[in-house]
Amino acid sequence: VVSDHGGIEKMHGPDVPECRVILFIANGQSLIAGGVDAPVDVVDVAATVLSYMGMDIEKEWDLDGDPVGITA
Repeated sequence: VVSDHGGIEKMHGPDVPECRVILFIANGQSLIAGGVDAPVDVVDVAATVLSYMGMDIEKEWDLDGDPVGITA
């Protein structure tokens, strides 16, 4: 479960943490139980889903996000 973006009041807002950090809830056998320590950014969702599906993230894709909460 993720939100599509953060925001300030009722606006998307600028490229600042309040607008990029999102609600992130995940469940599955290859996920780390108990949560993640760092805020999850909206750009981390795609990288997390790809990793969860077992796909290697290629450097040339130039993704901004990183997988979060996935066991090695």
